[in-house]
Amino acid sequence: MKFIYESMVVVGSSLLAYGFNVPWTSYDEAETKRIDAIVQVEKSAFAYGEYARVVNSRIDLYNSCVKQGEQCNINKIAQEILSDEPNSRELAIHSHDLLMESQRIAHLAVHYEKMKEIWMVVGIFSCLMGAGLLFFGFSNIRRDKQLGKQRNSS
Repeated sequence: MKFIYESMVVVGSSLLAYGFNVPWTSYDEAETKRIDAIVQVEKSAFAYGEYARVVNSRIDLYNSCVKQGEQCNINKIAQEILSDEPNSRELAIHSHDLLMESQRIAHLAVHYEKMKEIWMVVGIFSCLMGAGLLFFGFSNIRRDKQLGKQRNSS
């Protein structure tokens, strides 16, 4: 019986160490990845903001020309708007790619958040099981020693 109780102590110690170490590391990795995902989403929001700024400046330019009426040379404004078109297309493509990537990353962030919670539960459960096995193993070892002393004294 002593071997079983000693095994419980060893398994309990292992579970306790596992409950602190592995879930803690996995929790940290998931949180780090979630933070990286948030940073990536912010980058895509900035790129999209730059694209929106360029488009809005063109709209403002066109609207100011329309308000001027006949004094404005619409062809000149159109040429000015179209001259920057390749740069704007590049910005649009880049911001669209970043938006698609940010959607993927946002879904991953949700996944990392769930994994973080799962690892926390696994860690707590492992620690509780380990502590229970340690307590049960040590208490039975101590009880066996006391019973052995009583038998020897009798």
